Amino acid sequence: MSNTLKPGSYMIESLLNGNAVHRFPTEDHSLLPKAIFLLSKGVQGHGFWDVKRTNDGGYILAANRSPVATIDGKLFAILLDMPPPQVWDIKLSERDGPDCFIIAERYSPRGWVANADADDDELNQISVRPLIIGPSYPPFYPPNEVFKFIRVDRD
Repeated sequence: MSNTLKPGSYMIESLLNGNAVHRFPTEDHSLLPKAIFLLSKGVQGHGFWDVKRTNDGGYILAANRSPVATIDGKLFAILLDMPPPQVWDIKLSERDGPDCFIIAERYSPRGWVANADADDDELNQISVRPLIIGPSYPPFYPPNEVFKFIRVDRD
């Protein structure tokens, strides 16, 4: 079993409830950053995630070809050149299976977190905040911090 995520195209789901993580299917047509949500049950994002590996072992993640970055503690897809693409650390959550990962800011204890208290019907934007790590080996992460990457073959 590999501990690293291979570059390619993916769908991402939260282990919290199995719902898709992506941009909302209907967005305004401005070039403002677009929020990344834990979508409601049955709602799919309109596209895939592109995962690229950097030379130093980090990752750049893009939703519909727009790289994602943290703005004020929330996750956004960036449509313009500012801020620059953010590099992420993605590591396997060994307790949760071969396709389940933790996504953290590079060299930081902060990572992607779905709001565990949100109702399924409300918009639930992904936060970027300090991760909770259970003191065990391998470490334990709550399900709202674990994301499943499902590889998609695209032509």
